[in-house]
Amino acid sequence: MKTLALRPALSAFAPASLHDAPLATVARARSTPARLLQLGAAIVGAALLLALTLTHSAGSQRATLRAVGYDCAPSIVAAWRLRVALSALDASLVDQFLTAADPRDLDLARREMHRLRTELGTLLVEAAGNVTFGAAEKEPLVRLVAGLGQYEAEMMRAQTLERLGHHDGAIEAAALGQNLLRGPLRSAAEALARVNADAFEAACRQGHDAAERQGWAMFGAFGLTAAALVGAQVYLQRRTRRLLNPGLLAASALWVLLAVIAGSRHYRASEALREARADAFASIAALWQTRASAAEANRLESRALLDPSVAAVALGETDVALAHILRRPAGVPWTRVLAELDGPRGTSGFDGTLAVALRNVTYPDEREALLNAAQEFARYAETDGVIRQLAASDRRAEAIRLCLSHERDGSNAAFTRLESALNQALDVNQAQFERALARGQAASSSLGQSACWLTLLLTGAALAGLWPRWREYAP
Repeated sequence: MKTLALRPALSAFAPASLHDAPLATVARARSTPARLLQLGAAIVGAALLLALTLTHSAGSQRATLRAVGYDCAPSIVAAWRLRVALSALDASLVDQFLTAADPRDLDLARREMHRLRTELGTLLVEAAGNVTFGAAEKEPLVRLVAGLGQYEAEMMRAQTLERLGHHDGAIEAAALGQNLLRGPLRSAAEALARVNADAFEAACRQGHDAAERQGWAMFGAFGLTAAALVGAQVYLQRRTRRLLNPGLLAASALWVLLAVIAGSRHYRASEALREARADAFASIAALWQTRASAAEANRLESRALLDPSVAAVALGETDVALAHILRRPAGVPWTRVLAELDGPRGTSGFDGTLAVALRNVTYPDEREALLNAAQEFARYAETDGVIRQLAASDRRAEAIRLCLSHERDGSNAAFTRLESALNQALDVNQAQFERALARGQAASSSLGQSACWLTLLLTGAALAGLWPRWREYAP
């Protein structure tokens, strides 16, 4: 009877279910520290993966910018500078053979020749010091050094024969030097530019593809880290009935901060590479090609006057060089070139490297410098036409005088003004190219540093939030 009477009283203290039994409660309490350890390990692993992903992305972007800006671009420019210097050296040597040269013009030509010889030596040393792509880059340099030695030997022989009064022999030796310049030397300079231009484009393509892949990898790593943080917060909210964990909340804020920094720095580095390639260096390449073609036209102009037997060939090559710079629409005279380019139609109907540069105007003062270059080029081409007319009408002495003149209307004066205008446009784009590279390097370096410090703080904050709960439930 007593037992039956006690059953209702004991039933009030009985567990409602097996889950609420003391043994189940003990088992659940024992599993909580293990679960917290698992969550901590997940957060640490995700944060470590995130840090590695971000630092790898930053390192890859720095390597691409370094290859583009410091391995390829300087060698491409050096190859074009070599072409310009070779053509200018030949023009200065030929000018000394032209009998109509007055003492002032001769002195200027000789000083220019010595300057260009020094510049060529410096350029070859710089190009050799920046060899990055092995035999493909060394072989053109070897050909340039050997060809330049042969060219100078022929031109020195021509000068000696001219001083001895053997004009025909001097012309023959000068022609041999010209053949070296047109053949082995030019092809070697073009090969050097081509090797580095191919590497430049390959580095840009690989950098773009790598940035896209790294963007997705960063997205995945951030997603895993967010999942680990959210999972830990949800577990603690259900287990401890606390709405927010201060440590995990701080870690989430650091995650947001790191995501903003990583996204902006990754975009800045990618945009810097795009700007360096498409906005700045595309114009730099076009302008150096313009300078090379202008120097070639100036050289051939003197060659045509020096040796009438090759005048037709030289003038044909001059036309090719001039058209390579700027090809006018039909019916547009040289005097109207600037008005057309600065008019509502712009470069429509024009072709050539100078037109390419004008279509790629991006920076302040660039358009003004390019229009000035177009105007000076038109004046130079117009002067070249006058020289041809004088030579064709048996007024060779006047043609030579106009060709060598450094006066306002002279060909050499027009060519000097053209070079000055092109250099102004080059300076604008070169400065912007270097700034873009510097911005990209700074952004990628900042990304790498932020990845290390913020992921470390994120991990510390998350573990600091989990530690008190682990101690609370630890046996």
